[in-house]
Amino acid sequence: MVEEYQLKGVEKDEYPTLFSITQNLMRIYGINKVRVFIRPRFGNAAALSFFGNYIIIGKPLIAKLNEDELEGVLSHEFSHLFNRDSFTSLILSLIFAFPAFFFYYQIDPQNPSFPMVTLFFLSFFFMLYGFRVRNWITLNSEIRADREAVLKTKNPKAMQSALIKLTTQPLIASKRPSYFSLVIVCFWWLIAYFIGFDHPHLKERIEYLEFTPPASG
Repeated sequence: MVEEYQLKGVEKDEYPTLFSITQNLMRIYGINKVRVFIRPRFGNAAALSFFGNYIIIGKPLIAKLNEDELEGVLSHEFSHLFNRDSFTSLILSLIFAFPAFFFYYQIDPQNPSFPMVTLFFLSFFFMLYGFRVRNWITLNSEIRADREAVLKTKNPKAMQSALIKLTTQPLIASKRPSYFSLVIVCFWWLIAYFIGFDHPHLKERIEYLEFTPPASG
């Protein structure tokens, strides 16, 4: 292992394929320090760039995908790390949410003034619109990460196959949903209706990958 690259959280002896892929992507993207968190029941992968570079990946995902598919998924997450997408999303969320919280706490519950209540409702609608803008940016960053992953790995078919497995095949044995989980899903769809989706649909992602130009070299 090259000294300047620091990979933590994954042991070479326990996860040789994951270790090798992650180490190679660190070199490709020029990211020197990465911390990997392996979760036993997490059926996906995620990247966080809050004052560091963190990859979260589930054991079911590692078991389900072959080496090329795993490389494509991890390259997608490395694109998020390289572009600091999660940090951008956090900053946008704070910007759009701050006015609503500020004016809410300025309202006197004993004697609420009309101007302050009006400002609160205006800032609340500003927050809803702002989160819609944030989700639009996030959705496009997902498309960019897919395409960048393909350009780096030069294997669009593996990336497409991984996306299909992630979207259409449950990675953890499912059981009949509880009433509580259905209520949560209903709220999620309601929220998504107002602020938009932060991930493109599978068909859209596959189509974008099909039109990604082949990398030179």
